[in-house]
Amino acid sequence: MKVSESEQSNPRKKLSALSDPGKYKLAKELTARCWAPMVWKALDQARVKSTQQICELELAVWNNCFEIIANQAIWASTEIHRDKKWKYFAQPHVTEKASFQVNLKRSSDLRHEHILERKGLVESLRQARNEAEIAGILGDAVSCVVTKEEDTALREAKRRYANEERYWKAKILIPHRDGPPENWGADEVDVSEK
Repeated sequence: MKVSESEQSNPRKKLSALSDPGKYKLAKELTARCWAPMVWKALDQARVKSTQQICELELAVWNNCFEIIANQAIWASTEIHRDKKWKYFAQPHVTEKASFQVNLKRSSDLRHEHILERKGLVESLRQARNEAEIAGILGDAVSCVVTKEEDTALREAKRRYANEERYWKAKILIPHRDGPPENWGADEVDVSEK
C-alpha cells in the first residue's frame, strides 16, 4: 500500500490515513517480518552458545542480547512507530475511558499497554523453532491504549492475573476502536460497580 503524494504533503490526511485499519494491519505485518530475522539470529546465537563450553558470563550476555532484541521487537510490533500518532492514535484497541483523549489527540495521560504481556511473549519467542514462528508471535502481539489510571489498575491486577484476565479483573472493557465493542470478559464483569 503506497502513500499518495497528497497524503505525504498534507499532515492531516496522513493522520487520517493512520486510522485506516488496513494500513495498521499492513504496517504490523511488515514490522513483524522486519524484526523476525533479527530475533531469530539472536535466539540462534544464544542457543548455539548454550551448547558450547563458554563461561557463564558470556552465556548471560548472549541471553541478555536476545531478551533486549525480543523486547524491542515486541514494542515495535505493537507501536509500529514511536511517533505518538502510531503509538496512541492508530491503535485498533482503545479502552472506553482512553477513547475520549484519543479523539482529542491528547497523549499525555495515555499509556500503550500490552494485552499479552511482554514477559510471556519473550518466552514464546524463546521457544520458537524458526523465523516464521517468530514473525507469527510478533504479529499476534496485541496492545491497547489505556489511561494512566487504568494502567495502574492493570499493574495491580497483574500481581494475580495475566494477559486479558487482568482487564476483566480490573473491570476494563476493550472495545474495538473502529467497530462494535468486543467486550472481552463483559459477561464476567459487573460494570455498575465502577
